[in-house]
Amino acid sequence: RKSRTPEQNKKLARPAYSTIMTWNVNGYHSKSLIIERALAANKVAVACLQETLVHKFARPIRPRGYMAYESHWQKGLRGQAVLVDDRYPSYQIPHVEQWLIHVKISNWGPEGERKRAIHVLAVYLPSGGNFRARRTTIVKTLCRIMAEIENKHPSDLVVATGDWNMPVDRLSRYLVKARAQ
Repeated sequence: RKSRTPEQNKKLARPAYSTIMTWNVNGYHSKSLIIERALAANKVAVACLQETLVHKFARPIRPRGYMAYESHWQKGLRGQAVLVDDRYPSYQIPHVEQWLIHVKISNWGPEGERKRAIHVLAVYLPSGGNFRARRTTIVKTLCRIMAEIENKHPSDLVVATGDWNMPVDRLSRYLVKARAQ
């Protein structure tokens, strides 16, 4: 078989992606083709998926061109995943919190700009009125984790996204109050 020329390789390469997306998919495997098409069409570099409904013993989430970091479906958590374009070096930072997936990605930034590390914090808060106090505790813990990252790595970017299960105005008030403490 003949090898490709550098020009042919360039034509085959995907364009650089820099979009971050969050999506409550309500079942990954039943929508995997739709999700993969959306990733390509929107040039998504990082996708945070909630409610993947993927059990520990089910087929893993593996979209072509992406590294997947998963938290499986279990009691109180319907599963989530962070997908990172495989052209970005990335790894998961472990935490004891079941509601959090923390992925650090290197060499982040638009073409021609300075590259930095970015910490993606995918959050899944419990839904329902019975969990209001639990959500408040989680937001405070998240703010503590974010502050630790910012203190340890001041030039890194930090993005928290996910399924908050509360109105945006309430989440904003919680974040402002928790960050002030």
